[in-house]
Amino acid sequence: MARSTQYIGLNTYAKNLVKNAYKTEVLPELTIGMCEEPIPGKVFYVAPLSGEDVNVYHKYTEVVQCEPWSSGPMIFTHLRWEIMKQSGQLVDMGLVCSWIVDPMLDRHLYGEYDEDSARFYV
Repeated sequence: MARSTQYIGLNTYAKNLVKNAYKTEVLPELTIGMCEEPIPGKVFYVAPLSGEDVNVYHKYTEVVQCEPWSSGPMIFTHLRWEIMKQSGQLVDMGLVCSWIVDPMLDRHLYGEYDEDSARFYV
């Protein structure tokens, strides 16, 4: 088996959260792979949901959650959520849509991770 960097990225919950982003920026170097290659990430800007203050926007920045090793690093990411006020002030809301370590994951059925349930066991 060849060794390589395995970018897994965001789970399904995170992808659904940012799918309606009105703007996306690329982070050229989220992290570094096993061969010193840059692994890019993204920043997503999401408009307020219905019923929310129209002067507040959501900023989601992809950040590395963990990098367990399986024939190379597996890069799992989640989102740092910030609320952007019209004044430009950012309010840190914490990390969201994280992966869950689950030793009970059926590896015969899912392999080392299941994107839809946000579970992994490497």
